Amino acid sequence: MRLLILIMTLSIILSSYVYATMNQELSACGENIRCKFRVASKYGDAGACNSLPDSLKDDCGEYVVKTGGSEKAKYSGFVLTGILLVIMVFVTSIIYLFVQHYYRESFIKSHKSLLNYINGCFEKGMDELQIKSELKKVGWAEKVIQKAIINSKFFRKGNFHA
Repeated sequence: MRLLILIMTLSIILSSYVYATMNQELSACGENIRCKFRVASKYGDAGACNSLPDSLKDDCGEYVVKTGGSEKAKYSGFVLTGILLVIMVFVTSIIYLFVQHYYRESFIKSHKSLLNYINGCFEKGMDELQIKSELKKVGWAEKVIQKAIINSKFFRKGNFHA
C-alpha cells in the first residue's frame, strides 16, 4: 500500500514537472501560433492548444491527435519513466534494508538473554533440535526460538555484535 502511494506521489510530481515545462515553453512562444502547435505536438497534449484563438483550437487538437506527439517527447517520456522506476526500486530497497536492520536490532535488544543462552548451547556442542526442545519445555514460542537461532548464527559468524 505504501509503495502504491509512493508511486502515485512520484507520478504526480513527474506530471507536474512536465506540465510546468510545457507551460514555460508555451509562454515563451508568445503569440507565435506555429510555436504553440509545435509545443502541443511535442508534449502530445491537446490541452496546450487552449491558448490559441478559438478558430485554431480544433485544428491544433486534430494535429496533435494525428501526429501523436513528437518522437523526441515519446523517447524522453520513456527515459524519464525508466529513471523514475530505477529510483523507486533503489529507494524501496534502501527502506527495506533499514526496516530489516531495525527489526533485527530490536529483536536482539529484547531477547539478549535468550541469545546468550543459545550461543552457550552451541558452544557446548548442542544441535538446533536439542536447543529447540529445551526452550519449548520452558515455554518459549516456536517463532521466537527460530528467530533467536537465526540471529545466534549471525553472532557466531561475526556479522552482528551485541
